[in-house]
Amino acid sequence: MNNRTKAFWWMVAASFFYAMLAVDFKFLAKRYPVFEMIFARNFTAFIFVGFYMIARGIKTFKFTNFKLLTARGIFGTFAALFYFYSLSVLPVATVITIHKTAPFFIIILSWIFLKEKSSRYKFIAFFIAFTGILLIFKPGYNSGRYFYLFLPVFSAIFSAISHTIVRKLGETNEPVVIVVFFFFVSNFILAPLMIYQGIKLPDNVFHWFLVALLGVFTGAAQITMTKSYSLTKAGEASLYSYINIPFAVLLAYLVFGEIPDKISFMGILLVIYAAFVNYRERIFFWAGKQKKAS
Repeated sequence: MNNRTKAFWWMVAASFFYAMLAVDFKFLAKRYPVFEMIFARNFTAFIFVGFYMIARGIKTFKFTNFKLLTARGIFGTFAALFYFYSLSVLPVATVITIHKTAPFFIIILSWIFLKEKSSRYKFIAFFIAFTGILLIFKPGYNSGRYFYLFLPVFSAIFSAISHTIVRKLGETNEPVVIVVFFFFVSNFILAPLMIYQGIKLPDNVFHWFLVALLGVFTGAAQITMTKSYSLTKAGEASLYSYINIPFAVLLAYLVFGEIPDKISFMGILLVIYAAFVNYRERIFFWAGKQKKAS
């Protein structure tokens, strides 16, 4: 299995974990302070990843380029703040799809800073994915919460910067090192916000279990996402993450009863098709392999 194929499957796994995380967080955010749940997500994930490092032998890991690691932590933290807060006030499908504008920022950033080139099929795939996003974007758009719709947009911008940095850090750091340093920086930023908003402990064992799952889903998603970015171009790996949308829509329907209409389902199909165009670099499923553009 080549690196490109591995990157695809790592991102599929990351997308599933991120979708599970979004639904888990929304459930808890309806009952507990938002900043507390964001901190709980990061703190439990920090412990989860820390045990993972200890199990593998923490002395075998090296932290290089502390400036970029810190920058990734800061931008990633603000991306998470905007993203998770918007989850508490908007439908899951709306937040996920708006946040999926991040790859468009990534392709620009990776072109400027990483000197990465893209074939014409990737631009076609982005156009198809963008069309799908417009269709799925409908849920919640006319809810009157126009201010809150800017939150996932800001999240997408900060996320794009963070993921571009991850691509660069992946050349010298193992994925788990990048992840654990992110949570280390993030916890310092989030702790004062949590204290300011107020703390409310979970009411029962099931809710404690869901809080713990925030860390498990986050840690697993961060490790698999970082692994994907370390194996291929930032713009390519980011497009694979669109599979997150159908995962999230399905889970939101099962848990919250949020039902996208027929147009939204058409958008989901377009998003999946865009991932195919990007991955196989061909337009039709039955066509022979196209010659790659330089």
